[in-house]
Amino acid sequence: MFALSLVTRLYVVWAVPHNFSFDGYQRWAGREHILVQDWLPATQALIYAIESLGGDINDTRIVLAMIASLAAAMGAALAGACFGNRAAWWYLPFAVFYPFLTWSTVPYQEGTYLLLLFSALVAFQHHRVVLADLCIGALCLVRYEAWAIAVLWLMIRRDPKAIIAMWGILIWTVIRVGFDGVGHAASPIDFADWNGLLERTSPRIALTTLTKLGHQLLNSAGWSALLMGGIGGLWALKSGTLVTRFIVVTVMIQVAAIFGWMLGLETAIERMQVIVVMTIGVLATHPLVHMSKKTRWIGIACGVAAVWVSMNSISYSVYAAKRSVNYVKPEMDLAAEMIQCGPTCRWSISPRDGLGTRSRHDGCEVIQGVTEYRHGHDFICETWAHPSGFQSTHTAVWSRGKYLIRHRL
Repeated sequence: MFALSLVTRLYVVWAVPHNFSFDGYQRWAGREHILVQDWLPATQALIYAIESLGGDINDTRIVLAMIASLAAAMGAALAGACFGNRAAWWYLPFAVFYPFLTWSTVPYQEGTYLLLLFSALVAFQHHRVVLADLCIGALCLVRYEAWAIAVLWLMIRRDPKAIIAMWGILIWTVIRVGFDGVGHAASPIDFADWNGLLERTSPRIALTTLTKLGHQLLNSAGWSALLMGGIGGLWALKSGTLVTRFIVVTVMIQVAAIFGWMLGLETAIERMQVIVVMTIGVLATHPLVHMSKKTRWIGIACGVAAVWVSMNSISYSVYAAKRSVNYVKPEMDLAAEMIQCGPTCRWSISPRDGLGTRSRHDGCEVIQGVTEYRHGHDFICETWAHPSGFQSTHTAVWSRGKYLIRHRL
């Protein structure tokens, strides 16, 4: 499973050899720091380590692809531990589920999160409870919804020794209090999603957002995963094991996080599907195993459907990645021009704005996210605060749909 998953991700990296999307740009721009913005540090620590060892953005993407492939393999291992070896192979379509396949090849945290979550449950299933506790603690340094999962974990463990599962929360609390919680600002962009929160609670906006999420589920075949997973979840609630019931509640926590996320972003994005579908996919293997055992023809039909979904998912992953890159094509062209100009060129950029979620991002973020260049060192962004005395040799000004480049004599 790991090999198959890794090959598909390396194919995406090869087919789309560029970093993409704004959190990915921010994380790469902050590669010399572990604490970036107000984000939890686990994934950024990996990027920091790769950069410290001399790696570039392509090396980072390959390492993250490996982590995501390990996560998929652990998901298959969890399905196998819960439902038998056949279930592990039925997890293959989830290993290449297109939002996960796309976003796990750039600096996002879903691969890290799923690897730690699945590793904890596999370890617990094999009675290695200390390792499971440690993984849950690390999970709390990836995404905040893991804190609710950690509390749930303590409830099912019912053992005072399980308190070590809170080590991640403790470390982050010490960082926030002891170091004033200040992360490196890779850009001055406002990341406070609660700004204007009251204006984003109208029924009209909620209906529009849910409709958009529904379309995304149809495009990704996520609806079928939720259907099969729902069947598996009902079984888990009725006669499942402690681990399968824990998965059900974990999915519920993630669904609640999605609704909170949509409220904060005022929109639905494809990446919201990843953790829910990948997690409920473990439960979805249970009805798939039973259906495939009924008759030979049902088994063949399920197998053909799984292969068809997997191949379409891989194809759509490349399309989605290219779409993200094309969204910032003017900045990509400018970045290529800057690289071709060489290290003696020093740029002053007046960027395109109104990009990304809630139109709060700009073109300078893209330049930092796809090159080795940094604001204040290799170029200045005219709309950001910048040091005085920076002498530019070139200017790039956004005007009427393109960057106008001038050489200062």
